[in-house]
Amino acid sequence: MELKVIGVSGFARSGKDSLATYLINKYKGLFKRFALADELKLDLNSFLKEKADISAFTIVPEEKELIRDMMVAYGKIKRHQTQGRYWTGLLQPKINECIANKQIPIVTDIRYDQFPEDECFWLQNYNRGQLIHITRLGTDLLALPAPNNDEALNNPRLKAKANFYIRWSTFRGEDPTREIEEIVQRQMVGLIIEIEKRYNEFKQWQEFDSQARG
Repeated sequence: MELKVIGVSGFARSGKDSLATYLINKYKGLFKRFALADELKLDLNSFLKEKADISAFTIVPEEKELIRDMMVAYGKIKRHQTQGRYWTGLLQPKINECIANKQIPIVTDIRYDQFPEDECFWLQNYNRGQLIHITRLGTDLLALPAPNNDEALNNPRLKAKANFYIRWSTFRGEDPTREIEEIVQRQMVGLIIEIEKRYNEFKQWQEFDSQARG
């Protein structure tokens, strides 16, 4: 397995960022988080600040609700104009830079497999990446339903093309690190072996680079 890039798919609030946070914290320096949605926010940020005095990166619930429809519409327009390649095209230079620095990019929102060269194709074919699909279970241990039509359409396609799968329930404590680790170690054995290998190589490279600079 060539581990260059990791992408994560699954419904909203399925735990995609929780998985990324776990990997980033456990393997210090090896992973760097990216999100295609951040490129959307960057693209709209100046306009929103000028016209509405709201940052696209706002964490204020009322402000997020005010700009949500505009962001969704703009994101969809650019996707359709470019057959799904606009946002991945903006992110690609950052992915390249991350790889050049010996790190593994982890993209936390692979959401579409609608067009021939959509986000899933971009990850797996263009970047030779590995796709992790997450299913979150409800209290009845059944998979939670799709929150919208786009996710209902694309999620089965992404799941069918995923390289690795995680199924977990809502985490019980404030710090879910131990729960995540137990599930990841059990459900993604092959990927974790490769990550451990890359992490050892990364630490050796860091040591060599530090000595060379010193």
